[in-house]
Amino acid sequence: MPRIYLDNASTTPVDPRVFQSMVPFLKEHFGNPSSVHSFGQESRNAIDRARRQVSNLLNCSPAEVIFTSGGTESNNIAIRGLASRFPGGHIVTTSIEHSAVREVMRDLAHMGHEVTEIDPDANGIIDPAVIEKAIGDGTFLVSVMMANNELGTVQNLREISRIVGESKKRGSEIHLHSDAVQALGKIPVDIPSLDCDLMSFSAHKLYAPKGTGALYVRKGLKIVPQSKGGPHEKGLRPGTENVAGIVAFGAACELCSAESQSEFLTVTAMRDAFESTIVGRISGVTVNGSGDRLPGITNLSFEDVSGESLLILLDQKGFAVSTGSACASGTIEPSHVLLAIGRTHDVAKSSLRVSFGRFNQPEDVDRTVDALVDSVAELRRLI
Repeated sequence: MPRIYLDNASTTPVDPRVFQSMVPFLKEHFGNPSSVHSFGQESRNAIDRARRQVSNLLNCSPAEVIFTSGGTESNNIAIRGLASRFPGGHIVTTSIEHSAVREVMRDLAHMGHEVTEIDPDANGIIDPAVIEKAIGDGTFLVSVMMANNELGTVQNLREISRIVGESKKRGSEIHLHSDAVQALGKIPVDIPSLDCDLMSFSAHKLYAPKGTGALYVRKGLKIVPQSKGGPHEKGLRPGTENVAGIVAFGAACELCSAESQSEFLTVTAMRDAFESTIVGRISGVTVNGSGDRLPGITNLSFEDVSGESLLILLDQKGFAVSTGSACASGTIEPSHVLLAIGRTHDVAKSSLRVSFGRFNQPEDVDRTVDALVDSVAELRRLI
């Protein structure tokens, strides 16, 4: 039987249509986009077209899109670039951010910034009212991820942006950043309605290759470059652009613009069918996170079962899932996200994240459920 990939929150397979879009820029169109000759200008035009494709999905100006190497670099440029203007200032963030944000915040705290982490409720949702109370006179940045990579929970960014906007009206120079890496391509990311100042994205979460990302920077916002070099990407990300990767990112965004609505319904149906069947067939199962969630992600805890052992057993049977963020794989510590929503260490270590995507089929649900039922039973017999 073919193997089944259910770790789309970690990375997605490259869509064949996206792959075809980048092939010419790996072969005949190899020019440096900073060169003035025709070879270079072919590459420059391709980057400009991709920038429009990304901005169309975000409903923003192409001039506000900066290409990077991925979500981690985008987060670093945004957060460090703004923090450099406010030494010793105050930042409000959450305890369920991806490590690409959490580690930056820890570093800034060591450098003298004051960082306040807001905990979610038991469903993984951040209360905007708590963020409002945390904002003070010295707060220059609020950073809240749009959708959590482990639970799939979607935060109320519109209300958080309204709160930040009220602080701006009172004369505060405060800005809103969101790590939207998991959200783009899965749910609408409409810049005007979300009213963020900075947003981070990564191409490999929406069926394009790894190594390319983007940062939305609101027009007029000044952030300090964190790398020195050439004038590429308005000086915020110096270095010769990854033309093929950027072209692929643009193509992936164009596909999402056309297909994401129907894809949302299909993937949500698979996720819901999987969850309800698992809960019905296996005792002692807890679904972690509820409410407004991304379509494909479900996080489940299995009583009296090691999540790590379950992952390995499923992999041996041909099913790829995860125990949480791929960037935290190999750690012996339980998920900080599950601990933040009140799960015990034992429950957190008994959890799996299953994430459906574009290339999964409804029959994958039945096969995976059967394998999971058998695997849980095997492990529980060993107790």
